[in-house]
This record gives sequence, C-alpha cells and structure tokens, in this order.
Amino acid sequence: MNFADIEAFVAVAETQSIAKASNRLHLSQPAITRRLQSLERHLGVELFDRDSRPMALTSYGQEAYGHAKTVLASANQLRASVTPGKRLTGDFRVGFSTSLGDSILEAPLDKLRHEFPQLRLHAIGEESAGLIVRIRRRELDAAVILLPEGHSLPSGIEGQMIRTDRIVFAVPKQSRLPQRVGLAELANEPWIVNPPGCSGRQALEAACDKAGLVLNIILETSGTSVQLALIEGGRGIGAFLPYVLKKSKLSATLRTIQPKDFDARISLWVVHHTGSHQFARPVEVLREALKRPDRDLRVATGRTRSVKA
Repeated sequence: MNFADIEAFVAVAETQSIAKASNRLHLSQPAITRRLQSLERHLGVELFDRDSRPMALTSYGQEAYGHAKTVLASANQLRASVTPGKRLTGDFRVGFSTSLGDSILEAPLDKLRHEFPQLRLHAIGEESAGLIVRIRRRELDAAVILLPEGHSLPSGIEGQMIRTDRIVFAVPKQSRLPQRVGLAELANEPWIVNPPGCSGRQALEAACDKAGLVLNIILETSGTSVQLALIEGGRGIGAFLPYVLKKSKLSATLRTIQPKDFDARISLWVVHHTGSHQFARPVEVLREALKRPDRDLRVATGRTRSVKA
C-alpha cells in the first residue's frame, strides 16, 4: 500500500474536492485521481460516490478514513521521533480570532517559523465561532480562539485554556467618561464592535439585555487595528482584552474603563480536532509561545488547565 495514496485519499475526504486536494498537496488533479484509483484497486472497494457533489465518502470510505488518519498520524510521529523537528514538512493551517490583534500573533508565528522552517504556514483570521466550524470541518489544523469564561469546548474539539482576562472598554485618553461607570451610562455611547460571533460582543450584549439596555452600535468591523484607530479619533468606544490594548501601537493615546456593573471574562484557548495528531508538535509550540509571551503579556491568572471535550 502506497503512503502517498493514503495521503491523497485523506486530502480529498477532508476537502470533498479533487481540485482542493491538489492545491493542498501541490499535485495535479490527474495525479490525485490516479492515487485514489490506486488505493481503491488495492482495497478492492470504492471509497467515494463519484456522482455526488461535493464528493462524498461511501460507507467503505468512511471506515477507511478513520484508519487512514491513524496511519498518517503514526507516520508523522515516527518521523518526528527519529528526525529533528525542523524537518517537519507540509501545510500547517492555523486560525486566529480577529479580536486578538495582529501584534499578539507576531511572536507565535515567528516561533513556528523558527522551529519548523520547512512547514508552510497558513494564518487565517476569523471570529472564534467561525474558527470552531473550520476546525470541525478539518479546514484548519489548529486555532487560537476566545470563549466566555466557564464555557466548555464543543464536542469533537480538544484544546487547552491558556489564560483568562476581564474585558475592559477603550476610550480616547482625553475622554471625559469616568474610570468607574455603569453600563446604563455607556449604552448610548457610540460603539464600535466586532461582527456577531465575537465572544466579547456576546458577553457585552448579554449584560445589556439583562439590564434592559440596548447597545448603540454605530459600526461593525473585524480587526482591532481599525477599531482602535477609530476609537482614538473619538468616533466611539469598544470592548477589548487588556493585553490586546497593551500591545497596540495606539496604547499611549488610549485609556481603559472598567464598568462597575460589568465583570465579563474571556478565556484564550488553543484548539484542534480530536482526531488530528499529525501536527501535535507545532500545536505545542504555538501553545507554549502564547503561554510564555513577552513582559507585557504575562499571564494574569497564573494558571492553565487542559480540557478534552
């Protein structure tokens, strides 16, 4: 049995497309097709329903997929055990919550590039809810997400919680809003927030709903850089994690407000699919890079814990 045939089969099973699998493996579509046919001849069964769109596994294919993933994971573990880590190759697809800010990602990505120079890194920014969906679909190998404190991971996903921090509100340094203020006084202020799916926005809106308040949202936009620039310009206020503000280039021109009746906390997680182990070492490096950030990002809680859903 050819290992390359198994690799092609898994790629097509996960992408449901020969074209997408060819892009992932950097092979031509005819080469992918030949590898699938070779594996099917060897096993004596059809692995895909060729009439379905997108391509769907047959019952034999579904059974074979689970075993094929185990084979690939074992092969990677074998390779990792006898070769230096820097020889690990392939595409490593990692997602980051857009609420984290670009500067937070520099150190983890630099560390991955240093430790695994032959890995091809693909970084994708999206709200945490979307990243969870991508992990479930195996469109990502790992993701750095944000969840409200106390929330468990969805089934089929496992990971480790890195830190938990209280949400604060950012305003221009010259703002007349007091340091300790109530939600009722802030709800009518112009708000700049992430699109739906953001854990921070979810917590803020839930607190307002509970208090019978309606948040005055004037702009939805992804990406902390744009949001903070607008806030610095006096166009509104927003909700952020403290370490995101500290790493921002605009930190000197902003200040934070901590509402007296709002104490929502958000946890940072590194997650992956329960059946994905071939990139265990890069995931560990990513996790450690977030655990041991620079001086500005020391873990506030001083604790980490592992959770397997």
